[in-house]
Amino acid sequence: MENASPCNFSQELHKRVQILGFPDDLGIRALNGRSGASLGPQAFSEIWRKFPENAISVGLLALGQDLETNYHRAQEAVGEAFNQGRCPVVIGGGHDYAYPWIKAFAGRGTVGVLNVDAHFDLRRYHEPHVPMSSGAPFRRLIQEGILRARNLVEFGIQAHANAPELFEYVRANRIRRVTWDRLRDPRQRFKQFKAEWLRLEHKCDAVFLSVDLDAFSYAYAPGVSSPQAEGFCATDGFEMMEWVRTRKKGVSVGFFELSPPLDHGDLTSRFCAQMAWHFVYGKTGRLPSK
Repeated sequence: MENASPCNFSQELHKRVQILGFPDDLGIRALNGRSGASLGPQAFSEIWRKFPENAISVGLLALGQDLETNYHRAQEAVGEAFNQGRCPVVIGGGHDYAYPWIKAFAGRGTVGVLNVDAHFDLRRYHEPHVPMSSGAPFRRLIQEGILRARNLVEFGIQAHANAPELFEYVRANRIRRVTWDRLRDPRQRFKQFKAEWLRLEHKCDAVFLSVDLDAFSYAYAPGVSSPQAEGFCATDGFEMMEWVRTRKKGVSVGFFELSPPLDHGDLTSRFCAQMAWHFVYGKTGRLPSK
């Protein structure tokens, strides 16, 4: 399926992008995590609209207190964007919204996911005994047959942030992982990121880039539920965005776990919005020529 992507990443990408915000952190609270990500999309929007020559608005979904109903609304919104030939950029909210976001592409081709994250987010999920949470989106996608385990890449995983049974699940299901100890050399990060993306492109019709902001050092992203002392830097994020926007099989990018009440001076909100800008507009954007 050569033309699986509904949006050809080019200089005209900004005309096809639709930004959707999922203002909900029920999934984070289900894990007794620090709340606040429900305010992330609004904080993102306030920073985003200040960028010059930026005519793209942020659509905030109206969500309630029932997760499954919320997921249905999110899936419908993303699916409609795909139906219109748009490129959804989604803002969370809890990382559990990776589930309806990616599910919206079901039936359109074989999906690959590159998850930039300190955590696997492969916790057990089995209703009604083990409810859905922000730590389970990829497990649920695999269990429901939407995502093949071998088409998931976990990039930036930190050992202290994941239980041993999750490493066992990853090994048993042959999920590809790139742990942080292999990425400490800054010269290797972007190189390995591209290699993993190309590996997914080779076997999938479409690739999603999921970015949990806790993958970045808290020097850049303190405003998350589970901040990390060590992690990616801002330049890493910008390089990822500028490169992914050029890839024909990319279909969507998502940013998750932005939590303004835990932030310092809007640092994380600004960083997240700037990463999205680098994805939408590239290295130079629409700056006037000299």
